[in-house]
Amino acid sequence: MSLITNRFHNLTITLALLILSAFTISTASAGVDPYKLEPIATVDGIKITRMELDSAVTTLLPYASLHKSVSEKRYEQTRQKALDQLIDVELIYKDAKRKNQHKAPKAEIDSKIESLKGKLPKGETLKKVLKASDMTMAQLREDLNKTLVIRAQKEAMKKAHLEKAAKTVDTAYMKEYYKDNLHKFKEPKRIRLNNILLKSDPSGGPKVWNETRERALEILKEARSGTEFSELAKKHSQGPNAANGGDMGWAHEGSLLEEIDHAASALKKGEISEPVMTIYGYHLVQLVDSTPTKQKKFENLNHKNLKEQLEKREYDRNNKEWLKELRKDAKIEILVKDLY
Repeated sequence: MSLITNRFHNLTITLALLILSAFTISTASAGVDPYKLEPIATVDGIKITRMELDSAVTTLLPYASLHKSVSEKRYEQTRQKALDQLIDVELIYKDAKRKNQHKAPKAEIDSKIESLKGKLPKGETLKKVLKASDMTMAQLREDLNKTLVIRAQKEAMKKAHLEKAAKTVDTAYMKEYYKDNLHKFKEPKRIRLNNILLKSDPSGGPKVWNETRERALEILKEARSGTEFSELAKKHSQGPNAANGGDMGWAHEGSLLEEIDHAASALKKGEISEPVMTIYGYHLVQLVDSTPTKQKKFENLNHKNLKEQLEKREYDRNNKEWLKELRKDAKIEILVKDLY
């Protein structure tokens, strides 16, 4: 998202027209629909226009979405997020001024200007683009200064919030979180199944599927009469684990096909299910073994991963609190009813 001020004639927009579109400079300077220049919000008197919001929304939506339909709900959510970010930008810059940190190094601004020159189309000069944009070099430097200041402020706060999160999340913090969230630290039930798959052509119609089911019932009768399930799997199964006697190995309950999970949940150790229909055909499943749900002990957790997860949680909380604090004394006006 562009972090430039709310002038619609800024260099960023002009370059976008030149590079991403087939417009010439004369087209870019021909004017913009006044509707696009309408202020949609103000932050302590600083205006945010529809054009800025549209640009921010375009940046937030994945590129592919520009060429496909985006649901109205998703578009509205993105638009609100974009407006929040534009408001945050103004508040961060205001805070930088308050702390007298609103001047970017001259060398950085000079470097950005040289970078912009390098992105101009062949035959164009920065002087011509600025003139066509009704913009002075001083205004360009002011916009670039603002961009760099806001970036520096965000980086500084990111570092501070990360350091604070790292200090907060110690062993005592992790233990307390564990005690308060025991349900999140459970080893799910595990099951081990043998499986016989008889494939059926999805386009074969009822006759083909019924014939497959009848074959499955014949094999089931044989298995329940005492023939080893694994031997029947080797002989009849068309599944990937047929050579292993249909052994599917250990799996967490809920991680297999829904139909197989459901059938297995009703079995006792050694029992065989009725034929189970899936998109692949008919299955016979035998419950070989299972382990119950277990509460994980704190000492057996991956403490490194848990610390990283909780630090991310604390970092997000610190960041939200910072932005919330910036908004506390700000005068934010939403001028267009359809935005919130």
